[in-house]
Amino acid sequence: DESGNPLQNEWVEQYYYIGEDGKMVRNQYVDRFFVSQYGNWNPRFEAPYWLMHGEWKKNGNVWIYQYNGIVQTMDFSQIRSICRLGYDTSNEKTPPEQSKEAYRLAAEKGFTIVLCDLCFTKDHVPVCFHDEYINRIARDQSGQELEEEIRISNLTYEDTIQYDFGIYKGKSYEGTHLLKLEEMLELAQQLNLELYIEIKAGSKEEIKQAVELTKQYDLKLSWAGTKYDECSAVVEADDTARVSTMPRMIRDSEIEELLSLKRENNKVFFFTYDTAMLTDEVLSKLKKEGIPFEMGTIDSEIEIVNYLTENYQYCTGIESNKIVAANIDLDQVL
Repeated sequence: DESGNPLQNEWVEQYYYIGEDGKMVRNQYVDRFFVSQYGNWNPRFEAPYWLMHGEWKKNGNVWIYQYNGIVQTMDFSQIRSICRLGYDTSNEKTPPEQSKEAYRLAAEKGFTIVLCDLCFTKDHVPVCFHDEYINRIARDQSGQELEEEIRISNLTYEDTIQYDFGIYKGKSYEGTHLLKLEEMLELAQQLNLELYIEIKAGSKEEIKQAVELTKQYDLKLSWAGTKYDECSAVVEADDTARVSTMPRMIRDSEIEELLSLKRENNKVFFFTYDTAMLTDEVLSKLKKEGIPFEMGTIDSEIEIVNYLTENYQYCTGIESNKIVAANIDLDQVL
């Protein structure tokens, strides 16, 4: 790397993968990507040969695949589909991310689980916002982009009212305000949605206060934290909380760390990225410990099919901007 340290277990410019031994990986799958004998992979995601040329049969919601002695079953209806920040919010024609309209649209499109981000304003108000700075989606009162970078943590909630968080998507969303966690909880309860809360920032005390707030609502909840201390704060505030760490890789140390969050009446799981490779050894440990594995973000049906069949048969949930796994028609995909 730039400091002269040898690389391990990471992509180089998204085309070559350096393995545990520091050598370039060749002629095998790395996560859901197949690298060639020359060590590179084709960015165009294509289904493997066996998936396209075997025989698929449908029995109710379950698909059964057979090819050269391989027998594979898949029930898309059992895959938990988590909508990220509202329905397809990168599309210029959809509502702004983490807005009430975006989450309502997600429910209309068939999602029963939605994800929001959690951070805090200067006066400790929990809000649903993704970035450290507000500049990407916030506009001034005239609808113009902001000239200087502004941290959400440097603004009180009242300060945020002077900015527009919807007009970047068009005039019809002018006046959209930053969504408070309290408003998100009310909306999820109203729409009968399960809620994922991904912690982006916050002190231990702020996170505990947010957890206490969620207890006022009759909701199914999951918590995900990029830092162990964030997850620990959740469990300290609610020892029945379903909580996840979000490692870039899953090794023994990550499994032990997650299990340390287990209590008598709570559940722990991994909610992570598609870079978190699952070896057969890791899969065996997850199954032994009863740890579910959910990941994101995938926005292609063929990628989801390939991911679930080729690599991670143990994956129990997929985060997506727009695809509900239960709605996937395998006949059409193939």
